[in-house]
Amino acid sequence: MITKTKKQNMLKSYIEELKKVKAVYLFSAKGVAANDITEIKKELKQNNASFKMVKNNIFKLAVDEVFGEGKFVDLIGQVGAVFAFEDAVIPTKLVDEFKTRHKEYAEVIVPQKGILDNEIIEATDIDRLAKLPTRDQLLGQVLSVMVGPVRGFITVSSGVAKSFVQVVKAYGEKKQAN
Repeated sequence: MITKTKKQNMLKSYIEELKKVKAVYLFSAKGVAANDITEIKKELKQNNASFKMVKNNIFKLAVDEVFGEGKFVDLIGQVGAVFAFEDAVIPTKLVDEFKTRHKEYAEVIVPQKGILDNEIIEATDIDRLAKLPTRDQLLGQVLSVMVGPVRGFITVSSGVAKSFVQVVKAYGEKKQAN
């Protein structure tokens, strides 16, 4: 049994973290081994995010306090909260990669809900965020699109120059043969 003081401290802790986040994602986490939770916590910490197993009712109170009432009404079972402090997408990717590495958790760690930019997002939205390309990948794609026309122009230009050289060479060889 958790004491009233401990519950109040948990509530304060949740409120403090929720005030700092860009996003928070909730996942069911029943049956995940403690050492595996430690692994994902380390990965998230390296990317300015954190993971906590939360007490549903106390967490709902904290969410109501920070984001307004009624945001989370149906949290079920053991819930792990991923708090994203800087990049809102990377933590979803890290959880997705964790599930890929640990196949036994693919059906256990399931997104429930989240809050992104003060709006509720559903499990499907969290899954979509995890599939987005990273910022660096997007920049690479944009750069590739920008360089494409230049590359094409250079290829065409060098083709014309190469053809001209071949014509001049063939003409020179023909002159020599005569």
